[in-house]
Amino acid sequence: MTLKIYFDPLMDDEGNIIGRQLVFENKGKYLSIEDIGDGMCVVFDEVSDIDPILDMRKQENINKVNDLIEKVME
Repeated sequence: MTLKIYFDPLMDDEGNIIGRQLVFENKGKYLSIEDIGDGMCVVFDEVSDIDPILDMRKQENINKVNDLIEKVME
């Protein structure tokens, strides 16, 4: 298995921490989830067509992210 998981700070140009980023990488597939505050996340991957900015206070968006994580894990 080639699964890699990274949890890193998001930094602005001056080096200030402005959020957190969680990255899943497996067999050439990846998913990046960036917490931008106020319950909002930016989601990047190479296969989905979902709106990249998700309100994570909504269960439907949590389900979308969980589905993307499963796809990366395959």
